[in-house]
Amino acid sequence: MTPEEALRLGWALGILWRKNRMEIYSRFRARPMEAAPSGEKEETTFEMHIDKNGHKDIKKSGKTNIYEKIQASYEETKIENIIARAMGGDSSGLMAHEGQYLDITNAPQTLAEAQQSIQAIKNVFDKLPLKIKAKYDMSVEKYIADFGSEKWIEAMGIQKDEPKIAPEIQPEKPEINIKPATEKAGEKA
Repeated sequence: MTPEEALRLGWALGILWRKNRMEIYSRFRARPMEAAPSGEKEETTFEMHIDKNGHKDIKKSGKTNIYEKIQASYEETKIENIIARAMGGDSSGLMAHEGQYLDITNAPQTLAEAQQSIQAIKNVFDKLPLKIKAKYDMSVEKYIADFGSEKWIEAMGIQKDEPKIAPEIQPEKPEINIKPATEKAGEKA
């Protein structure tokens, strides 16, 4: 390699190194700052829709005026007003949410337990025959979305038991023999 080629190679490597090197920032060498956007008064809102086949789709649902939303709740969030209502006997201002009674004894307590529950469902889906998984396009989400529905029962091959109607039993009429009273000899009526 000639000295000129080595120089060109070194120059090219230097450019690559400067482009791809990791920057280390400290108190003395601060990260370059970017101006924050001023923001807008309106915010676009989106909603997730799940169609009958279990496909997820996000669609625009409208715009929300953020400033009006903030101003609408301004008076009720002032601490003076909350205290005044509480002193007057209204405790609703102190509760963030209304109480609910739920049986959550089997609910996951940690994120790890929730992930394990999701993995358990995926394992059940993975053990299903390909024929059934193909009906759900190999998607666990679609399988879970249909869980318990008529389509799911049909796909799983579960036979619905028809309610058995008991044969109508007619009660037997008891035979009652009523004989007219006759007078016996020596008895007076």
